[in-house]
Amino acid sequence: MPAGTYAEDIIVSKSLSILGPNAAINPCSGTRVAEAKIVPATADIVFREIMHVAASNVTISGFTIDGDNPLLTSGFTSTNGADIDAAEGVTVYETAINNLTVTNNIIQNLSYFGVTLYDYPAGLPSSGHVISNNKIRDLGTYDATSTIDYWGGGVLLYNNQYAAVTNNCMTNVRLGVQTGNFSQANPGLAASQFITGNSIQARRIGVFHNLHYTTASGYTINNNTFTGLANANESGVIGIELALYLFLLLQ
Repeated sequence: MPAGTYAEDIIVSKSLSILGPNAAINPCSGTRVAEAKIVPATADIVFREIMHVAASNVTISGFTIDGDNPLLTSGFTSTNGADIDAAEGVTVYETAINNLTVTNNIIQNLSYFGVTLYDYPAGLPSSGHVISNNKIRDLGTYDATSTIDYWGGGVLLYNNQYAAVTNNCMTNVRLGVQTGNFSQANPGLAASQFITGNSIQARRIGVFHNLHYTTASGYTINNNTFTGLANANESGVIGIELALYLFLLLQ
């Protein structure tokens, strides 16, 4: 896709590569050419997904994915003053989706997460996902009337979604990377079990590694850089939080 602004609510339903003019340029370190910017076509701070992926073997690279469409007004603002019109940038809410690659993108001005991999409803394990070399910034709102305040995360991996989250730079996010509800083993290669090389400036938590149990495969979390960003709505900043909720079955 050439440079320009595209107001779209996108569903990717087949395997393909969607490449913008900066597909080969890392926004964390390189000099970008004119951007192809994708913004939401309709305003919905709670549910709007700008790019919903419903097929395996999809690559999304070289775009600015921006939750603030200047032609829409939701009335809910980010911590940087942007008007937020969407919840998520790139999402998977499907079963048996593998090998999503999201790389060399700028993802910004969203209420919930920049990239969400969430097997729904089955929770079957998927693998081969790569989330790398993205600049993710200015996520989340503290406006309680939005009903989605106190979120604003970079990457969410939920219900056994195994991915390599590597070398992303995140600024002004409430949470960098969150995992959750992993109970089954990685069906693919161990390369999809890494959270490494990321630079994360967070208002609350850098990496939240949560709820891995029974036969879940382990994650390697290393070589990340965390910087706390003070915010009056938060009580403090945590680099890495490890949590496990235990369930007791009484018979």
